[in-house]
Amino acid sequence: MTRLFVDKRIEHGATTHILDDSDSRYIRDVLRMRSGERLILCDPDSTEYEAIVTSPGSKHIELTLSPGRANQTEPLYRAVLYQGLPKGDKMSGIIQKSVELGVSGIVPVSCARSIVKIDPGDLREKTTRWQKISHEAARQSERGRVPWVSETMSFREAIETATKQSDLTLIPWEEESGKSLAEALEPLDNKRRCQNPNPDDDIGPDLSDPERSLPNISRREGPLVSIFIGPEGGFEKKEVAFAKECGAVSVSLGKRILRTETAGIAVLSMLLYRLELL
Repeated sequence: MTRLFVDKRIEHGATTHILDDSDSRYIRDVLRMRSGERLILCDPDSTEYEAIVTSPGSKHIELTLSPGRANQTEPLYRAVLYQGLPKGDKMSGIIQKSVELGVSGIVPVSCARSIVKIDPGDLREKTTRWQKISHEAARQSERGRVPWVSETMSFREAIETATKQSDLTLIPWEEESGKSLAEALEPLDNKRRCQNPNPDDDIGPDLSDPERSLPNISRREGPLVSIFIGPEGGFEKKEVAFAKECGAVSVSLGKRILRTETAGIAVLSMLLYRLELL
């Protein structure tokens, strides 16, 4: 069923909703939906409504809503991917797959070994394009909300932001041999099991406000995990040292060297398994 995300919270008990210009055009001109057809409407609280199109020909399409229910596809944790800027169009694929795997937000990071340097004049256009990719991936994978994509940060700014607001900040590094990702996640997994022994329990929508400027970051029952992935060539030793000084945990992902477009996807997959499926 078609999934549509709206920017404003739908009031509890509402029975109708009028779409804005953009969503109305999408329903009318792209999907060519007719009166009586159904779709799923999601608001920023991860509450979803089964909706029926009642006026497909009007400028602002009206929907009839069923009672809302909490979305069940969002993880019981928050994962933010701090991705070192890669070459070419790799970021588009990274965003798409990360959204499918449950990421909450993505921060492009300019690192010492980043080959790509984004012109300040192109920054807003690139960020807007990346956000659209996140939106489409969220729709396809039936997410309860659209993960945000922030503007590019420097490595130092990203580390300071992540370590200040996260329960755990991970920095996978090929030279790390003392701690695996599984070992780093064990305390969070134990905490999760104590707080939510039944993973099928509905904890309801997250209504918390963000603590800092990054969207959708909240102190909820589940942990907030930040993941740093280096660009082609990885992180410099001084970057890893600075991250550790700020409280990040350096971890190994195994015996093989992963590409920048693979590493973040691998970590998110492992996180999903350990904190949601296991």
